[in-house]
Amino acid sequence: MPDRRFGNVALRSDLSEMGAFLQRTHCVIHTVDIAGFAAEADAGDGGARDLEFALPRGTQNALFDLSSETGGEALRSTNDIEGELRRLARRTSLVYVLSYRPDRREGNGKYHALKVKVGRSGVKVVARPGYFERRDFRQRTPFERNLSAADVIANEIPFSEIAPRVLAAPFAGPAPGAEALLSVVIEVPGGQILEGEKGDRTTLEIYAYAFDATHRVADFLAEPLGLDVARASPRLSTGGIRYFGELHLPPGDYRLRTLVRNANTGRMGLTVTSLSVPSFAAQEPYLLDPVFLEAGSENWFAVRGTTGSQTNGRPALPPLASLAGLGGENVVPAAAPHVAPGGTVRVCVVSYHFGDPGGAPDTFRIGSQILAADGRLLGPAAVALLGKTATEPDGKRTFLLAFTAPPDIAPGRYGLRVFTEDPSTAKSGQASTVFVVP
Repeated sequence: MPDRRFGNVALRSDLSEMGAFLQRTHCVIHTVDIAGFAAEADAGDGGARDLEFALPRGTQNALFDLSSETGGEALRSTNDIEGELRRLARRTSLVYVLSYRPDRREGNGKYHALKVKVGRSGVKVVARPGYFERRDFRQRTPFERNLSAADVIANEIPFSEIAPRVLAAPFAGPAPGAEALLSVVIEVPGGQILEGEKGDRTTLEIYAYAFDATHRVADFLAEPLGLDVARASPRLSTGGIRYFGELHLPPGDYRLRTLVRNANTGRMGLTVTSLSVPSFAAQEPYLLDPVFLEAGSENWFAVRGTTGSQTNGRPALPPLASLAGLGGENVVPAAAPHVAPGGTVRVCVVSYHFGDPGGAPDTFRIGSQILAADGRLLGPAAVALLGKTATEPDGKRTFLLAFTAPPDIAPGRYGLRVFTEDPSTAKSGQASTVFVVP
């Protein structure tokens, strides 16, 4: 049989095409022959039984070709699958990242072979055999585009063609003992969305993935937003899109990776935010980072997120958006607050489990300080209490402050630290956030 002697030509062609596709998307494949060894009778030697590979030789070669083309390893003919997987995990646990910048481009999607050598004998190097120059985004298949986004998010590959600004704050869940609700605001400048856009319609893709301390995805949201460019461009050119979403997270430390991409042009940007989610069920005192409020510009489109890995228990109004209602004016949470010298802005402070819900609210004290970009204390901040809410059943209280920047403050990045104290219970806490003086 030709296929038995030479292999299935069509299959090998498909495998080669798949290997090239995996290389273009930076996927490394390790293959394991899980059939092990088996005894087969050879009809040509009178029934003598020899130890042969259970998988046909062509199939084993295909596994080897697939792994080698992507820079992976092929583990052949083993009866100890668990042991081989452990050895593979050890081999890939330490990786050296080498990079270089080509001085010229030779063609859209052209392949370039790479060879990595080390100056030491007896060492085996496993590395990607080459790379493809980036193809024009419009020439990529939907699957390639999805893999490209996954690669950027998983490896935190820096892209800044679009610069999303992210504000994330944890709130107690909708039910006692439920996971915390991470309220997220993603601001996308409209001019960056429109740059390079030639069509009348486009789709803005928004991804937000929360990776825990073990690098696993705890929750995510992924949402495409259709845009009528012809109608929205007058507002987008001077404003942008403000997206509100939520994630459900257990207590712990996280890295929130937010990717925004124009599905027509391929322009994208990644923002990484480190954050901690407390255990609200433990009813320990907790103070959220202060949230600056700014006047809601009519040139900004506000979008309420509708997708995510969980949809139950979603509040009618995003928690961060609900903070604006305390001021009674057209204000919204600012992901990148700017304060002019001598200017006054409103700031929300949310606390949990300070004091007795039935106790005297006036025992709660608030102070504030201004910090330099390197964390040095510059002095007290001028704040005034404008309003406050009663303690809610989940222990939450919200305070509205007016913060006035010093008139002689120099341009730059600063921190606003807020500290609270409840003398009746001896509970205290502090939190801070960053603001910019233009």
